[in-house]
Amino acid sequence: MKTQILQLVEQSTKEVNPHTFDIEDGVETKQLSQLLVLERTAASRYLNTLVKEGKLVKINSRPVYFFHRQTLEKMFNLPLETNEFRSFFDLEVALGLVEDLKVNVFEELIGWDRSLIQQVEQCKAAISYPPKGLPFLLAGESGVGKSYLAKLVHHYAIIQGILKSDAPFVTLNCAEFANNPELVTANLFGYTKGAFTGAERDKKGVIEKANGGILFLDEAHRLTPEGQEKLFLFMDQGIYHRLGDNEEWRAASVRLIFATTELPGKAFLTTFTRRIPIIVELPSLKDRTDYEKYQMITSFYQSESKEIKREIVLHSNVLDFLMDTSRAGNIGALKNAVRYSCAKAYSEALETDKKLRLEISLKHFPADDMHKYMIDKAENEDHSQFIDHLIPINTNGQLYPDPYTSKYKSDLEKVYEQLLNKYSEFASRQEHHQLYIDRVSLYVNDYIDKLVFYSDLQETRIEFSVIHQFVKQFISLKSDNNFSAGVLSSLSGNTIIAFTHFIFYSSNQRVTIKEENRVLEFIQFLDRTCQKEWLIINELMDGLTQTFNLHFSVMDKCILVLFINGLKNQQVKESIQCLVVAHGFSTASSISNVANRLLGKHIFKSFDMPLQVDTLEIIRRLNDYLDAVDTSRGVIIFVDMGSLVDVQKKLNCLNNSTVAVVNNITTQIAIDAGEKLLKGLSVNQIVEEITLTHKPQYRIFHPRLEKRPKAIITTCVTGIGTAVKIKELLEKSVDGKHIQVVAYDFLCLKNNQEKESVFQDFDVICIVGTANPEIENVSFLPLEDIISGHEEEELMYLLKPHVEEASIQKINNNLIKHFSLQSVLNHLTILNPNQLMEHLSDALELLQNLIGRRFSNATRISMYVHLSCLIERLVTQRPINSYPNLETFNQQQEEFIQVVRQAFESIEKTYSITIPLAEIGYIYDMVKIKVQ
Repeated sequence: MKTQILQLVEQSTKEVNPHTFDIEDGVETKQLSQLLVLERTAASRYLNTLVKEGKLVKINSRPVYFFHRQTLEKMFNLPLETNEFRSFFDLEVALGLVEDLKVNVFEELIGWDRSLIQQVEQCKAAISYPPKGLPFLLAGESGVGKSYLAKLVHHYAIIQGILKSDAPFVTLNCAEFANNPELVTANLFGYTKGAFTGAERDKKGVIEKANGGILFLDEAHRLTPEGQEKLFLFMDQGIYHRLGDNEEWRAASVRLIFATTELPGKAFLTTFTRRIPIIVELPSLKDRTDYEKYQMITSFYQSESKEIKREIVLHSNVLDFLMDTSRAGNIGALKNAVRYSCAKAYSEALETDKKLRLEISLKHFPADDMHKYMIDKAENEDHSQFIDHLIPINTNGQLYPDPYTSKYKSDLEKVYEQLLNKYSEFASRQEHHQLYIDRVSLYVNDYIDKLVFYSDLQETRIEFSVIHQFVKQFISLKSDNNFSAGVLSSLSGNTIIAFTHFIFYSSNQRVTIKEENRVLEFIQFLDRTCQKEWLIINELMDGLTQTFNLHFSVMDKCILVLFINGLKNQQVKESIQCLVVAHGFSTASSISNVANRLLGKHIFKSFDMPLQVDTLEIIRRLNDYLDAVDTSRGVIIFVDMGSLVDVQKKLNCLNNSTVAVVNNITTQIAIDAGEKLLKGLSVNQIVEEITLTHKPQYRIFHPRLEKRPKAIITTCVTGIGTAVKIKELLEKSVDGKHIQVVAYDFLCLKNNQEKESVFQDFDVICIVGTANPEIENVSFLPLEDIISGHEEEELMYLLKPHVEEASIQKINNNLIKHFSLQSVLNHLTILNPNQLMEHLSDALELLQNLIGRRFSNATRISMYVHLSCLIERLVTQRPINSYPNLETFNQQQEEFIQVVRQAFESIEKTYSITIPLAEIGYIYDMVKIKVQ
């Protein structure tokens, strides 16, 4: 019998696919005993004997799994030093499969490097926060992957050493006990014998079972208010009573993860949500990228192929159908649709009894779904982006190479490949290096232009603004250096924005670089031929990595080297903006690409206009682009037919630019116009000369002379970050058509006054912030006074000359709505504002008592805002460590420093933070300014 068992385990291990190796590929005792009709204890005894003899490998998980040792060693070409492992992870380590698993654990989650980047980082921060993590809530529609993500977080915590390898993961579905608080108590905390009718013995609750691990409370919104309250004491102190025992206190160290399909603000008590500092919102399937949907679909079919041990072949229009169809059940419904199609195709295959593979087509899906899909296609005149072909998936669950997959290859990955391919061509032809650099610089600049234009990224986002400010300051400092000045002279405001777009985008990508030798050759080539650019970009990227913990590939550096090189070569002659706008999927692109290549310069920007796209949408895109580039030398828009001739009527740049619209564009007209632009001709001269040859219709519009745009400046004494957040709130309240809101560095305003560029670019109405930079002739409105309502009339008075009368009341209503203290704090910090305000109220009361002074309401509001941002900085490990004359402050204000430490001792304990000396310095400044 022992020999028979050994042979069965050996055969099972030989069937393991090394690419999808998983613990469930092993053999269980129960499985073996059923197969051999053997007592379970006997099967276990035989298996353990074979482990002691060194013939089997044992995984001490729950349940226990066994593998054939020699087969594993041969399969992974690595000898094992032991026969027993505490977990499957330990076996993976021993086999050399998880050298970098600490970084890659979330790779199992489709979208971890795209739409779920922020959510993954939130989960990591919450589970790893000392000493026992922060409770967090996974919020999202049914089927978006909340349970799956919770399990991945558990896996992450184990491999990071946050939890022990045998740490439990316990799930409780709160819906089961929604209307019975006593049952909730019994299941959460356990109960003693006799606690209620039917309690015949003591029983552990899920909290006790999860001790040392994670408790996942699914459907948490189904807890009644009473049920939520029962968790308070445990969440606050980690102690509880079993039901029926009110004397013995029990303790457990449990990390809590909650999940809900409801809006957190509506489904839970305020006292409950304030105990959950992090809310992770998961997007629905319709909000995921096409690439992620494609990955999900193929992954599900791979799983089915492996399960039924048959090759599966998909018609490509099946992919179109599954990606296009909106599903109420999200990912879960998508998976069910895949399984349904496999089951139906499998049934057909059994009837014919001939097919060794399943061929999935549209007929294998429910008729109702297909009917809706076909109607949608007909209404949209969509003939599908796919040419129908077969995509095979083999029995090992591997997707065969397929041309369709290249459609979803990362844009960045395609750029890497193009640069390396063009370099290989250049090396084989032995051309002059400058020809190659000019050619690929043109390609890179075109890519970054498109990246900016098609990006969904809001440039007002705090992360973007902070990186943009860093890049801007770096370039400003370097431009004063003779070595760098020539290289960076082409980087102006708009190109710095484009520069920042690429940095922000590439740092959020995870592209694996292959062909390391070719990459190394390419880097060495750029280092030789673009030495100055390489040194500067290297220094910038190092600074971004150290300051913001951003990560870039070496190919990202190459792209930015080529970008600034291309700008340097084109900066003089590309002053007039030339745009080609044409109907069709690629008409404009084709004309622009041919003209740019023949002219050897990137002159024309293309805007393709599919027939179903509204003209207003194209105008919006044109305005977005023209707002981001320099139009001071003029704009020429080449269009292909009458519907676009009046495009100029809605262009923003008419205020300060000469705009020409030329009809009936052809490739020849574009080439002739480009040649004249390169000769330095003006907009009027270019249009007049091409009209003599080609006779197109055209119109020229000269700028409407207007004053500088009006603006409100926002600022904060502790840096640009809070200023940007105040800006975002003001933008929600003020009419953006007439008045812009600009976030600006406080020290720059304080030190340089009206010499700062913002006063040249804008007619500044007023400054709103946490401290007054004291600029002559510019009104300052303290943020706390707007929150308290004291400065509403003053702000309305300042806005009245620049805003329509009808808008004044609307702005006033918006200010009341968006600038309540709770709204401001909610916008400024990721932490729970209610909980923060309670802690800060106590701390400020103690601070006033200790310094013997009372703060006004306005001062208290200002302190709430400042201290909320301070606590968030410390919780997220982004403290301010610099303060003017820090050593002098430390010596002269010892008493104040001690008072602050005493007043904020409770907050430091609650949030596990320590307020650094520099931050105390800024608290001192605020107290001094406000009290004076």
